[in-house]
Amino acid sequence: MTVFSFIFLISETTLLIIVIFIFYCRFCLTD
Repeated sequence: MTVFSFIFLISETTLLIIVIFIFYCRFCLTD
């Protein structure tokens, strides 16, 4: 596994977490 692929994997995972967190907050606000 190269460093680039490792960084890409981390950034992709972080982006996914941020998107899930945003959706979660929106559902909490509309509740």
